[in-house]
Amino acid sequence: MIFAIARGAITALRELADRKTPLGSMKTIRHRSAVQFALADAEAQLRAARLLFYDTLNTTWQRALDNEGR
Repeated sequence: MIFAIARGAITALRELADRKTPLGSMKTIRHRSAVQFALADAEAQLRAARLLFYDTLNTTWQRALDNEGR
């Protein structure tokens, strides 16, 4: 569930970045490097967290199966 919340937040930020134009600017905030960096960082953190979660789950499952046969 936490991954879905994080994905939703990233998606919401992307949608906001596509339509939000700062006062006095002609371009949306998606063209700002700080916003691009924040999105890339959030995406990387989410992917790393998912990978860690599934890798830990797989390792734990394998240990449980190994101990079951003993």
